[in-house]
Amino acid sequence: MRIGDVISWNTMLWGYAIHEYAKEAHGHFKQMLEKGGEINHITFVSLLSTCSYACLVDEGLHYFD
Repeated sequence: MRIGDVISWNTMLWGYAIHEYAKEAHGHFKQMLEKGGEINHITFVSLLSTCSYACLVDEGLHYFD
């Protein structure tokens, strides 16, 4: 996967996170994995932020593990 693709996926994930669209962010993350997207530190922080903003502690702990 190209670096531009990773940046695009992460930007969309972060956008969902800061606007508190948790369901969309999780769906986007799953789609990213299905299409072979790479997970990096920015992806991880965006995903945990989504869980934090939406008060989804169990989901956040799941991803953290």
